[in-house]
Amino acid sequence: MGVQGLIEFKVQGGPESFSTLDFADANHVNWSIVDSEGNTVVGLTPTTEGYVIIPDSESALEFASQALAMRATFLDDGWFAGQAPQQESFKVTLASVSSTQVALLKNGQPLANNEISIGDNITAQSTVNLADGSKIIAPADAALGEWSLDQTAIDLGVTIDPVTGQLDTSKVSPEQLGENGSNITVSWTGAGSLEGGHDSFVVLLSKSKVGPMCGQLNDTDSTIAKGNCLKVADDNQGNWFTSTPSIEFLQPLGYTEDRSDDNQGRTYADLHIGTGINHPEDGQFAEFTMESATDVDKQSERYCADLASLSFAGRDDWRIPTLEELQGLMEKHGEVDATLGWPASWHWTSSHLTPKQYKILSLSSGRVENNLGGTLHHVSCMSTGG
Repeated sequence: MGVQGLIEFKVQGGPESFSTLDFADANHVNWSIVDSEGNTVVGLTPTTEGYVIIPDSESALEFASQALAMRATFLDDGWFAGQAPQQESFKVTLASVSSTQVALLKNGQPLANNEISIGDNITAQSTVNLADGSKIIAPADAALGEWSLDQTAIDLGVTIDPVTGQLDTSKVSPEQLGENGSNITVSWTGAGSLEGGHDSFVVLLSKSKVGPMCGQLNDTDSTIAKGNCLKVADDNQGNWFTSTPSIEFLQPLGYTEDRSDDNQGRTYADLHIGTGINHPEDGQFAEFTMESATDVDKQSERYCADLASLSFAGRDDWRIPTLEELQGLMEKHGEVDATLGWPASWHWTSSHLTPKQYKILSLSSGRVENNLGGTLHHVSCMSTGG
C-alpha cells in the first residue's frame, strides 16, 4: 500500500490543467513526509515522484494515528520556482483488532508449561491479530497497551512493569504459596492503535526449585558436585560453606550468563569446564564477578543472597565469607579439591584491598592474591546458622 503526492497546475494563459504525474518530478519538486510539527518523518521517504510505501502493520505502528502530511518543496531552478511549499494531510490507520494472545517467556523462551517459580526471569508478551490477517507483537509502549495482575498476585507481592511486562516475584515469601503454589493472572489491555485488544494468562507460581545439598555435610564424593546440588562443609567453629555452583544447579533457578559490568538479576559471568585438576572432570561450574549494574549488589554477593532468600539447606543467612573465614575452611579440610571433591581454584572473598580490589583465595593451594572486581572467580557462600 502506498500514498502518491502530485501537483496540479495550469500554464498561464491556458485553460488546460496538468499534473506532475505526467512528467518527472525530480527537477522541479522535492517530496517529503512531515509530522504535525513540520519535522521530517524518518522511515517514510517518498520517491522522486512523490510515492511513499506504507510498511507492514508492525512497522507502521509508530506512524499510526499521527497527523502526517505529504509536503512538496519547489526547486529554485524548476518550473515552480518561487512558490511556497504545499502539503496535504493524511493519516495511517491499522486494521481493527480481531484477537489477542498473551504468553509468558522464561529467559526469553516460551514457557514449557504453565508454571513458574519464585525468582524466575519472566517477561509477558502480547501478540495482536488484526482483521487484515497481520500480526503484531505489542511493543513496550504505554500508548499502545498496559500490563496488569489480578488481586491474588498483588496480595502475594508479585509486581509487573505495566510497560515492559517484566514480572517480579522476588518479594514473594515461599510460605505464602503453600505446597501446591498459587495461580496468578497476567493481563494485557491494548490502547491507541491496538485498542480493543485484551487477553490474560493464568500461571501457577511455585516455590523456587533450588537443588539440595550434595550428600551429607563434609561429603567427599567428587562426582556429585557436577549435578543439581551443592556440596557443603563446615569449619572448626561450625560455620557452613558451599562449593561453587554447577551450571546444572543454577539453570533450574533461571540463571543466565552475563559477563557485563552492569549485570543484574540471576546471572553468572562464565563457566569453567572441569579437567580433573582442581575440578571434577567434565563438570561445568559457574564463575562470577564482583561487579553489578548498581555497584551495590555485586554478582557474587547477589548469588549468595539468593541462596539465603531460597533458604538453601534450611538456612537464610548465606553470604560471601571474608578471607579469614574462608581460610578457616582450609584449616579444617586442607586442599578441598582433594579432601572434599570440590571445584577449587580461586574464590572471591569480601575482604578488600581497595574499594574495587578484593582478596581472593585458592582453595586448592591456600595462596592469597588481589584482583579487581571484573575478573572471574568461583564463589563459596558461608552461613553461621544464626
